[in-house]
Amino acid sequence: MKSPWILLLLIINFNSFAQDPFTKYLSLPRKQMLDSIETHSFLAKSRLDTTRYFAGVKSLSFFAKKNNDAFLMQYADFLEAVFYLSGKQKFNVENKLVKIKNALLLLESGDEKDMLMANIEHYRGLNIVIQNMMSAKALKHFLSADLIYRKLGYQNVTFAGYKLNNIGQYYQLVAQDYKNALKYYLEAEKYIEKDPIDLNRIFFYRSMAKTLVYHGEYDEAIKYNKLGIAQVRLRKDSLRIGSLLGNIGEIILNHKPNPSSAERYFLEELKYRNKYNPKGFDDIAKVYANLCQIAALKKQKSLSDSLFLLSVKTLAAETDSMKVKMAQRAIYKNKIIADTLLKNFESAYRHQQLLQNVQDEIFKQELKEATTKATVLYDTEKFRMEAELANQQSKNARFWFAIVSLLLIITIVGAYVIYIFWKMRGERLSQTLDFERKEAERLAEIDNIKNRFFTNISHELRTPLTLLLAPISDLEAKFGTNSILTLMKSNLGRLNNLINQILDLSKLEAGKMKVNAQNDDLVFFVRNILASFESLANSKNIKLNLVINASKLIFGFDKDKLEKILNNLISNAIKYTPENGNVNVTVRENFGEVIFKIEDTGIGIEQSQIPKIFDRYYQIENNNNQLIAGTGVGLALVKELVAVMNGKIEVESLENAGTTFRVILPNIDSEKETVSKYPNFVPESEVSGIDAKGLLLVVEDNDDLRKYIQSLFFQNFRVLEAKDGKSGLEIAINEIPDLIITDLMMPNINGLGLCKLIKADRRVCHIPIIMLTAKADLDSRIEGFETGADEYLAKPFSPNELKVRVSNLLKNRNLFFEKYGLENPRTTSSKDLNQIFIKNIIDLIDIRLSDSSLNIEDLAENLNLSSIQLRRKLKAITGSNPTEYVRNYRLQKAEIMLKAKTSSVSEIAYKVGFESLSYFSKVFQEKYGKLPSEW
Repeated sequence: MKSPWILLLLIINFNSFAQDPFTKYLSLPRKQMLDSIETHSFLAKSRLDTTRYFAGVKSLSFFAKKNNDAFLMQYADFLEAVFYLSGKQKFNVENKLVKIKNALLLLESGDEKDMLMANIEHYRGLNIVIQNMMSAKALKHFLSADLIYRKLGYQNVTFAGYKLNNIGQYYQLVAQDYKNALKYYLEAEKYIEKDPIDLNRIFFYRSMAKTLVYHGEYDEAIKYNKLGIAQVRLRKDSLRIGSLLGNIGEIILNHKPNPSSAERYFLEELKYRNKYNPKGFDDIAKVYANLCQIAALKKQKSLSDSLFLLSVKTLAAETDSMKVKMAQRAIYKNKIIADTLLKNFESAYRHQQLLQNVQDEIFKQELKEATTKATVLYDTEKFRMEAELANQQSKNARFWFAIVSLLLIITIVGAYVIYIFWKMRGERLSQTLDFERKEAERLAEIDNIKNRFFTNISHELRTPLTLLLAPISDLEAKFGTNSILTLMKSNLGRLNNLINQILDLSKLEAGKMKVNAQNDDLVFFVRNILASFESLANSKNIKLNLVINASKLIFGFDKDKLEKILNNLISNAIKYTPENGNVNVTVRENFGEVIFKIEDTGIGIEQSQIPKIFDRYYQIENNNNQLIAGTGVGLALVKELVAVMNGKIEVESLENAGTTFRVILPNIDSEKETVSKYPNFVPESEVSGIDAKGLLLVVEDNDDLRKYIQSLFFQNFRVLEAKDGKSGLEIAINEIPDLIITDLMMPNINGLGLCKLIKADRRVCHIPIIMLTAKADLDSRIEGFETGADEYLAKPFSPNELKVRVSNLLKNRNLFFEKYGLENPRTTSSKDLNQIFIKNIIDLIDIRLSDSSLNIEDLAENLNLSSIQLRRKLKAITGSNPTEYVRNYRLQKAEIMLKAKTSSVSEIAYKVGFESLSYFSKVFQEKYGKLPSEW
């Protein structure tokens, strides 16, 4: 048993060691010693272990004096100064650090001196930020330190990740420069994982996540929040877990396509906040507000209203007025969105007004605080100067020294006054600029809310429009067409067109509309558009003329936008032209530009109103101060679309004589874009020879249109042409194309008849059909689909849309492969000709299963098909040619026999039609991954 005195001595030594954490590092090499002391001082400081910390500083100071080490003396003072950064003496830290810096200037140069100088500059900047002084001086100190750190190499800097993170946070929170913030965060990430202080990593993950949200990288932001949660769980810091869960919830709610899934994160956040910080009323209120919006997303109106009231009630317990206002801003934003989702637009508008009032108060409070802070700093500096001057005067006994001192005082005071004057002027200018910036941000935010509000209403109008159009169509089917129903249907169509134009304007205003240029024949495009207006012009006996100085004009343009421009201008020209008038459309190329001129012989526009006609929602008045019918949206949309394509629009008009609109658009070279956009529109067939390209049949009685469709697909297809339905049916049966594009109105057999005959013939019933027609009404489309058409496209059609629909139909052949493959060959339907076709093939194979001489000609003869017809049809509906199909069916039968162990491997091979046992083993292993003998 050890002596109690020895035990007491060990306890005393242990306590002494515990109180003196730096002593054990003093014998290490210089660099290692300094790094170890900085690391453990940071650990002690983060745990607020004042006793151990200052015991270590004292032992370091004693060691420095003992060894007459001037650098270590300053280093010990530095450790003492930085401890006060977060304490009550933080206002004295700046003076202490400046004093240490001045002392260091007298020492010899070296890396350790540079490192300490950099640390002093870094912590001076951090001290300014901690004191909530929104000053550029902080950045000046941070960047001075950063320059030295880079000179020494960040890999040699202790807590490099923490220090880079501090600079990033300044850019993010103070300067709001998110680009530079992200740059420093990405660099900090290289070092933060090696940081021994877990709290530093938590702060880094949270800061990185917030900056990534600003950059729109929402999935990455969620990842870093989750890393923060994992790190916090190690510390058992439950309140921060709640905060980070809330951050994830807000990202999902505001930026992800499934906002309702944020609910579980907010509920978890609420649990942690209520348990670990129940008096954080403002944060809890904001969680209820987020849940209020989610309830609205789920159309739970009563729950949404209850959560909003609970949010307001919770916030009422908060006493900090600034926290109340910041929370109110978040609560009202959520309420506005919730009311809009629930279509309670009156409440949404009321809370938008409340939100605007709160934002005004927040701005005034921030401005007041900034002014107060500047005044306090100015008064403190002034009083310090006055005290120093008074003290100096009392020490000067001689008259001549008093005179010199007085002159010196006057000089200092004058310089100081000038300095203060310019400083205050700069601050006033800065405040003014800041005010203007915040005011602009506030107005922009209000404008965004209004735009979202307006766009949401436009979207919502589409549902009741559909609910109106559908019953009218039912009434027409039941009672026949009459003038009232026709009038109602026509006006609903106009309203739907107006909503589409409003949504287009919203896209343009938000900068989300891009130019999708493509080289194409402009002559054909314009003729197509004018064809859709012929019936309207004929109904008013208006002569619609087209003047083009070329038979073909290949030009780069955005088809969708140009179509909307011409549709608006031509429809307006016809609308405002009286009966028996003229509307002329002229298209001509001029030095790389194309000029569209739409002129009419209509009522004209008064000269004073011409500058206003492109203003949104402006309506023209006639001579009797009566508004001319219209909404003022169409021409505003035209102007915006022309601007997006870098063009210009001009107008000339004379009252009672007519109006001329002139649109000038540049040629957009889109050759590279077109090639890259459709490099391989339809996958090439795996069959060699003439089927290397897909086979497309175009049935159209108009020669120009048939040639145009052929030109769209010739690079990817072998295109066959037919002038009517009768010849189209013959070609389809003989050639078995991959897809048919047909017109509706044709001689001999029309499109509906062709479609019906194709779908009733077992040889060609699998071929998908796209029907083109100028009859775009609902009844015609329904009739087309009832006869078996797979797609229905109205003229004038978009070439891009036609290409995409062709591509999609061919891609959908995979569904055929699954449906008619070997997995369910017996699943037949008496009405499904394709399944009957497959069943007949399988029955033939079963009859001659052991006959290795069975070939494609035998199958084709038994099915009354040519070998080409059989091969193409089987390939189209199963993805396999006849040889592959027969071989795979034989192997499937062999697999069943091998599993049942009915015979030997060689006997089974002969039973399923393989004469060569080695070939059977080879193909069986290729299909099933192991040899027949291994079953």
